[in-house]
Amino acid sequence: MTAWAQLLPACLLPPRSKVYSAAPWLNSLAAWLLLASALNNHGWFYDEWIDAPQLAEITAHIPAATLRRLIVTVFAANLPNLRRDGRKLNTTPRNDPQRERFAYNPLANRPVVAMSQGRYLVPSPLLLLRRASPTGIYYAALDALGPSIGNDLDAALEHYVGRQLAQASHEALIPEIAYGQPQRRTVDWFMVIGEVVLLIEVKAPRLTEAARLGDDEALAHDLERTIGKARQQIERSAALMALPPPELTAAGLPVGLAVCGLIVTLEPYHLVQSGLVDDMLRSTAVPTSVVSIHELEQLVALARNGPDLGQQLAQVQQDLELSTWGTLSAVRHVWPEPVGDNPIVIAAGEELAWHPPGPPLD
Repeated sequence: MTAWAQLLPACLLPPRSKVYSAAPWLNSLAAWLLLASALNNHGWFYDEWIDAPQLAEITAHIPAATLRRLIVTVFAANLPNLRRDGRKLNTTPRNDPQRERFAYNPLANRPVVAMSQGRYLVPSPLLLLRRASPTGIYYAALDALGPSIGNDLDAALEHYVGRQLAQASHEALIPEIAYGQPQRRTVDWFMVIGEVVLLIEVKAPRLTEAARLGDDEALAHDLERTIGKARQQIERSAALMALPPPELTAAGLPVGLAVCGLIVTLEPYHLVQSGLVDDMLRSTAVPTSVVSIHELEQLVALARNGPDLGQQLAQVQQDLELSTWGTLSAVRHVWPEPVGDNPIVIAAGEELAWHPPGPPLD
């Protein structure tokens, strides 16, 4: 699990706490409780098991009523509600069985089926884990707040990318700079590494369902509004560095150095650097790579004890073949040594873990 959700966006804080009715670690605990039961009982969990002696260590600190509330409000739905959710959000034609398996599954939002007499069925344990992950937080917020969640995610992800970059060796890390009249903004981060300035642009939007299903027109549109827009922002910022306005100079941004670009997305954009997809985008004069936030976490972990990010990207971007691979795969091909720990990811995992003893929760 990526750690970016450790930076809780505004959608998860008061007064928007309706997205989740408890702290993320409590939701994680409830998910693991359901998962352990499902894996050992052919997919089933019974409400009465919460009162069993085997769970006494948990219920001594977290009331059984709290666990029941989490299961009902976060993870479970009955069959009629699941069908209604599926009809509302599934835009895939029903007469297209080849694509239907890639369409929206209501179990992604509510992975536990509430049956009669306090019984719960978990058809897909992987979807249950996904519901407690950052992706699950995204869908919970989208369901509760609508499209406005995008602004919160953008800000949280940009900040989290900065925290990750700060762990890797660098001479300077400079956030987005506002400049000119009317005011415009540069890329989200400038990272100075030796004789190279890395221009980082962050994009949180996900591909729409039509794009994920392979609709050429929808895919081209989605790529242009995300990767294409990020490329343009990188090119504009690179041009600014050639003749920097006063705002860039005041921020301490060096001039005369080589530049390369890095686009960080919330979720993977598969094959985005291959000819199959890259041809849908306008070419760029600035060598630019694309990574998901999960891939960036691994590249940063590698950079802590191995080649810095500048070396990693330069090696990949200058190779005609490797530049068409996924960035992480290409970097690992050149540097196959084991990747070390990423402290932020480790810390996030520890925060999600259950930490008794302590005063019982009300």
